[in-house]
This record gives sequence, structure tokens and C-alpha cells, in this order.
Amino acid sequence: MVRLNRARITTVALFSLMAGPAHAQRLFEMEGIELRGSVRVLQYGAGTCNVLEHVETATEYERKKANHGQPVDVWQLDLSVYNGSGRPLDHLIARYGIAAEHPPCTNWTGPEAGQVPGHPEWGDWYGTIQRSGGGDLTAPGETLTRTVYLLVFREHQPRFDTWSVDYTFAGIPAPGTGGPPEGERGGRSNPGVPEAPGAAGPAPVGPAETCTGHPPGSTCWMEVANHPGCYLWNGSLAAGATVTWSGSCSRGYAQGSGTAAWRYNDGGLTSEGTLVDGKSSGNWSHRFSSGQVEQGPFVDGRKNGNWVIQEADGDVSEGPFVNGRRQGTWTWWFTSGSVNETPFVNGEQNGRAIECAGDPSDIIAWTLLYVGGEQIGRETVGPLDSDAPAARARWSALLSKPRPRP
Repeated sequence: MVRLNRARITTVALFSLMAGPAHAQRLFEMEGIELRGSVRVLQYGAGTCNVLEHVETATEYERKKANHGQPVDVWQLDLSVYNGSGRPLDHLIARYGIAAEHPPCTNWTGPEAGQVPGHPEWGDWYGTIQRSGGGDLTAPGETLTRTVYLLVFREHQPRFDTWSVDYTFAGIPAPGTGGPPEGERGGRSNPGVPEAPGAAGPAPVGPAETCTGHPPGSTCWMEVANHPGCYLWNGSLAAGATVTWSGSCSRGYAQGSGTAAWRYNDGGLTSEGTLVDGKSSGNWSHRFSSGQVEQGPFVDGRKNGNWVIQEADGDVSEGPFVNGRRQGTWTWWFTSGSVNETPFVNGEQNGRAIECAGDPSDIIAWTLLYVGGEQIGRETVGPLDSDAPAARARWSALLSKPRPRP
């Protein structure tokens, strides 16, 4: 039997990223596994903050109007994990959080098409760098990198706020035994309190924390039907819910890679991914009995990072979640052929959305205004009203944006 020994060191890494040339800082190093962050200002004054009186309430307009016209910079953040251990890794998850106080604006103009690669995001951003499933996936000397672009006011520089690294060395036969040695697992994270030597892991699930007797919509620990005494996290309890788990269980929690099959009164859900102490971590795929399919990353049981969702009718959406809520710009591809971009703040539609249909020579666009999740206005713009090159370039880019597949 392979025994997993877990080593964890906890510290706090919160530092400002200074403007200027690109530079890197090592956030974590243990047994040759290194997490680094490299940052630089990609473009000064790439956008401008807009505060629109006809969109904001009187109170919000008065609070925000001082920001109208202020320049917005684009920052590039490269995060990388380097395997300098000399050994292959069987499993690696590096999670990161970037704190960036985004400008309080109704919307923004720029950056202009083609000047900034990728898709700039407002404010806080969370993501993961992950490899799992075989020892050769993260080979000795390999570096895994993710790049993030953020739009922020110049006086609010972004900073690394939270991060964690968890890894498992691949089993290598011990000399003369022909069998695998004891597995080794390491990790480091912030923030928190260092684990005491010999800590046994998370506390057992108490009776009041289980889903038994809780109403639909509750957050609770669901007992795994095929592993009595083993639990996994349920973020929103459905009526009549039960779950089975194909993976392993230890210390009273579902662990590792596997398939969770949920059944409830009005449907079902099959999910594939990795659980850490009963909570979803890293990339997951969900298939609902309704035909909807979802794929994206979790951090500590919550959706965090970029997700792709395909509805049963074929409509597809893509965008970021932060702590389980939609945040930033989401894009929809409708089966009708139209494409929509909508800004979200804390799970609600807020700001100016754009929807386009047609082809580059005959574009029709709609401007939709949202406040607190409610649509409060709509304006149709036809071909004769769309002569502005910048507007037509943006609409053309939106219509030609590749449709993702979950």
C-alpha cells in the first residue's frame, strides 16, 4: 500500500507589483518545485474610465463621476511553476489569486483591437496551473506558465494576494524491490496558520454539518452512498439528492480523481475531476441530465477561473467565476448566430452589454444596459448607423470570436 505523507508550510505573501520592466519574484520553493510571479506594465493609458449619468443611480453617479476620463493601464502577469526536483510529478495544482482594486466605472473604452493580446480583465483574478494523471506530465525541468492581463487605475497596482501549491511525486520503483516506494506529497499555501507537527488533517464532519434534515439550497456535507462515513461538499442541496463517488476516501472525506454521480428529484448530474478533502479542486467537467455541459476550474469547492457552459439548446457561454460568482466579461454564442458580451459584477449583470448579428459588411448591433441584474435599456444600431471604424472593428471582432467547446 502506498502511504501519502503530507508536508505543508504556511506563510503570507502579499506584495505590490511595481511599474516598470518585467521582473520575477519567487513565491514558493520546496524540494525543487518553484512558483514564480513575473509582472510588468504592458501599456500605459490603454483605456479610459467612463461614468454614465443615464446608467447610474444619482447616488452612484455622484460617487463615481470623479473617475470619468481617468486613464487605465494594462498589466501583464506571468505565473509559472518549475519542476527542478529532478523527479517526475504525478500531480500538481498551483492556485493563485491576484488582488487589483478595479476602477469604479460604468464601463470603459479601449484598449483598441490588436494592441493588447489576450482578453484584459477588471480587478481581482483567480486561476490555477494544473497537471495530473501520469508521472511524465510534469517532467523534471519542465515549466508550466499562465498569463493574465489586468486593467487597473495607475494608483491601484495589482498584487499577489493568495497562492498555494500542492504536488505528488510519481512512484519510482525502489532499487532491488521491483515495487513502488512510499509516495510523497508536498505543498505550501497562504494565508492561514501552520499545521502542527503530526496534524491528522481536517476535522471529522459533525452531525450538524451533514445534509441530513437540511432544506434545498443549503450548503452541507453529503454522505457518499457507496462509501458510508465518507463525505463530499455540496454547495447547493437539491431536493432528494444522493451521490456516489468512484474514487477513494480517507480521513472521512472523498479524495483524489474520480466521478461523482448525483441524483435528485428532478434530474441528475455526472461530474469528473479531483477532490481534496471532499472539495472540488482543479478542472472539472459536469454533464447534466438536461443536456447541459460545463467545464472549468474549482478552488476549495468554488468555481474560480474561466468556465465554458453549453446549454441543452446549443447556446454556449464563456467567462470567469470568482468565488462561485460570475465576474468580469462573459461572452454568449447563440444558435441564432448572434454573439453577446455582457459585464458581470458579483454574479449580476452590470453595465453596457453588446450583442451583434450579421456579417462584417452588414452588422446589426444592440446595446443593452444592465443595473443590478436587470435590463433597463436597449438600443438597436443598424448598418447605416455603424460607420465609426472603431465600433465596426469591435463588432467584427466579436462576431469572429472563436466559439469554445466544453
